[in-house]
Amino acid sequence: MIRLIFGFLRSYFAIVVVGATFIWSAVAIVSHRSAGVPPGAIIIRLGHWQLEASVREAVDKMAKEYREKINPNVYLIQDAIPEGTYGQWVSTQLMGGTAPDILQVGAMLPGNIWLSYYQRFFLPLGRYVERPNPHNAGTDFASVPLRKTYKDGMKTAYVDEMQEYMSIPLAQFGSRMFYNRDLLKKLTGLDAPPDEWRAFLKVCETIRSQTGEDGRNYIPIACSQYHFGMMGGLMWEPLTYRATEKADFNRDGSVGNDEQFVAFQTGRLDFDFLPYRARFKMIEELTPNFQSGYTGLTRDEAVFLFAQQKAVFMATGTWDARSLQEQASGEFEVGVMQYPFPTPDDSFYGPVAPARPREQVGTGFQFGIARSSQHPEVALDFLLFLASRMGNQELNQIIGWIPAIQGTETDPLLRAFRTEHHRNLSGDELHARRRNRCALEPVAGAVPSWTNQLSGICEGIQTVLFGTRAAGLYGTEPRLASRDATQRNLPRWHPRTRAVQRRRRGHDRVGALPCTYRESPGLGGVEPQPPAQVDGQGHRERRCRPVRVFTRSP
Repeated sequence: MIRLIFGFLRSYFAIVVVGATFIWSAVAIVSHRSAGVPPGAIIIRLGHWQLEASVREAVDKMAKEYREKINPNVYLIQDAIPEGTYGQWVSTQLMGGTAPDILQVGAMLPGNIWLSYYQRFFLPLGRYVERPNPHNAGTDFASVPLRKTYKDGMKTAYVDEMQEYMSIPLAQFGSRMFYNRDLLKKLTGLDAPPDEWRAFLKVCETIRSQTGEDGRNYIPIACSQYHFGMMGGLMWEPLTYRATEKADFNRDGSVGNDEQFVAFQTGRLDFDFLPYRARFKMIEELTPNFQSGYTGLTRDEAVFLFAQQKAVFMATGTWDARSLQEQASGEFEVGVMQYPFPTPDDSFYGPVAPARPREQVGTGFQFGIARSSQHPEVALDFLLFLASRMGNQELNQIIGWIPAIQGTETDPLLRAFRTEHHRNLSGDELHARRRNRCALEPVAGAVPSWTNQLSGICEGIQTVLFGTRAAGLYGTEPRLASRDATQRNLPRWHPRTRAVQRRRRGHDRVGALPCTYRESPGLGGVEPQPPAQVDGQGHRERRCRPVRVFTRSP
């Protein structure tokens, strides 16, 4: 008998070890979670990817406060999962029917995956956002609908494809340039850095020219592949907004990939377009101030460089503010500034930078309720407790983030993240702006005339049918400036669009149809078919198949 046992263990030792480890882990987890929970208590599980100690401490404290003030029979258990594995973990939990009652949503997975998960695994919350938050009783928000208490009108919780609210956000986030006040003073003599582009580059040049005790030059800006995209959103990407003049065919205030493709193929845009050249020029001027090899570095490596006082600046958001303060405690003082940006009178950038870009106010730290939850009403009530004015302020004060609810106090360090643009707007007005994406606002400084024209287009485009997009892509009519002009030109646009479609159906299989196709030199694309002619502006006119028709000759 003993010989058989040893023989079995020798053959299946690895399987036995794995099985025993799994059983031990399961027992340990169950016993740990049940410790301190009385029999019959309601257990709510909450899953998230925020591994900062302050986040877990804040949630635990708020859960304890909820139990003491609201429902003494509710106990919360957190499942804190690393960012790198959260996507796989949440997918496994949802598909296996073992998901926590409350899950952080909106990131760590592609948007289309979250959309499918919302539809299958999460409870819609639209019916609750129009009701007052019961935990705001006794305040001036006592009778105000939940979504109107948010600084952004709860726009990030709304899923357009579902036309439904699917989550409860709990914090507001923003991005700025952090800097080492002591090191900046030591290397440049400045108490605060300039936020004008040319002056900022000179400060970076001064920093780069000096060496530390180890004989190495100081690094002006600590960067990584993570931080690079964050900087672009408020520095070089706004310079390209004027591309909407030439490529916003459906008049929605932005240029999609399909619209940009058509604009390049028809010669309306090319890489010599001034806004694009300005974008590339800004990147070219800024990147020499990063450390070598920044494209292969991760977020933590850049933060480590900044914390070691080898770099003066670093771009990051409110989520890192508290950790940077703690790392700098006793060593140096952390400051916050706006991203540097050119002024309207700049000789090169001025024409494409009429004013400093404005941020969109948005909230994050979003949580949804799983359909598999055994106590969805309790889970929702706990989220509403965290989304109340006092609860949200206390939660974010512990973490060191910006509250998502109006009328709350913000940590002094984070006041630099507040946006002036939406400060005086109510949540309802912001919600209306989100629902009507055609709304444009005048900006300070030199405003191009096309802004007013585009505003008129957006007002009139509400009455336009689906065929207008095709008309915009294939027609030659100039941009329309009002609702009347839109309606007046629709009869001309629609027959043209239908004619193009008929020609496509009738000729795609039998041969080519003569048409005019305009392409700027050097843009690539399909090789021209002879005979080809060149007009006085250097554009080539060629014959092409109907599927390639963009502009029909009169």
